[in-house]
Amino acid sequence: MFGYLSRLPYGVKILWCCLIWYLYFTIKYLDLELELWSRSLGIALLVGFVLNINAFGSVRALVEAEDKGQVSGSSPSPSVSPVFPF
Repeated sequence: MFGYLSRLPYGVKILWCCLIWYLYFTIKYLDLELELWSRSLGIALLVGFVLNINAFGSVRALVEAEDKGQVSGSSPSPSVSPVFPF
């Protein structure tokens, strides 16, 4: 395990650290309340929509995009996890 970690490039080590940090706090503060999950999903959809409009310049350009993979590329999936108190 340590041999694998020592051979990783610096950027990949940072990504592993971010994943471990994210999973730790998601598990530590996870709340299974349906209202909180629905609120989180709503915020994530709103943020994703705004990010896509920002990336494409207008709603028309967003709808007429030929590569739909670009549209789904800025999805804010990490913000869907309900770990914030309301």
